[in-house]
Amino acid sequence: MTTNKQYPCGSITDVIIGAYYDTLNSLGSIRGTPASAFRKKLAVALKKRGLRVQMDKSIEVRDGHQVIDIVKVEMVVERLVVVCVKNVRNLSTVQFAEGTYKMGAGGYPVGLMLNYGAEDRKPQRLTPPRKYYKGPWKCS
Repeated sequence: MTTNKQYPCGSITDVIIGAYYDTLNSLGSIRGTPASAFRKKLAVALKKRGLRVQMDKSIEVRDGHQVIDIVKVEMVVERLVVVCVKNVRNLSTVQFAEGTYKMGAGGYPVGLMLNYGAEDRKPQRLTPPRKYYKGPWKCS
């Protein structure tokens, strides 16, 4: 497995990616598996590896004291990594932009896009938002 140690929270993303591939292998034929079921199975695999997982976290986006949006983040690992799970043949730029928006809304340094519906099923990193605080992050 390639290592992501040069990235923020690389040791955590390595564990997430390993759990993702194990989840893919354990499900066998996954074409019809809903993303919600895949996410839950992945969360169980991550918890077994000792990581903290928050599911369906709501974050208020504010402009001053006014709430302008409520963002639902499917999965946050170790309070640092946004994990977006998709089941589509091809990811769109909109899906990547939504993931980046979720990172920015929650102030998370790292995001992963896991698309198990694609041919290659390769995990992809999300681009940090423009207004991105570069750390230091307390990644284990």
